Amino acid sequence: MFGNRVFVDTNVIIEAHRVGCWNAICGSYLIETVEECVKESSRGNPEEPGYVQIPTDELREKLTQIHQVSQQEIASLILSHSECTVLDDGEQHIFARLYADQVLPSSTILVSSPDKASIGAAHNLGWLDSWVSLHVLARDAGVQRSVLGQLRMQYQDSWLSNAKIKVLLGVLF
Repeated sequence: MFGNRVFVDTNVIIEAHRVGCWNAICGSYLIETVEECVKESSRGNPEEPGYVQIPTDELREKLTQIHQVSQQEIASLILSHSECTVLDDGEQHIFARLYADQVLPSSTILVSSPDKASIGAAHNLGWLDSWVSLHVLARDAGVQRSVLGQLRMQYQDSWLSNAKIKVLLGVLF
């Protein structure tokens, strides 16, 4: 998996910064996202408990690529796959980019998003095998167990595996 292209959503960016594994995964993978996720990562109220400050310039510097997504690409995705209307903006933009580029499914391109709606949509598009947890990315990048243990439940590999099984069985979505 080292050196693979990995598309990450806003949630993964924030969680990786929160636990301190962002630099490790950026050093092991070609981390990509969309402009919308970069914007979402810098939003929020710094006074709010649990707020994670992410310097936008540093984020942009570490990312291998930040993709621009047009409204036409989003419309094309939505018209072809109406289930993608429920995705948050960042995930919807990632899906639109991947759909427009027709790069999934692939063994060298992975997506990390713990969003249940995105997991369900990935299944409908035939992309579910490309989903990977932040836990696996960080573990394979050499992040210490003590840091891996700080990841919230939805970023753990066991949570993603269970979600994939539920989607495949039709229990989730």
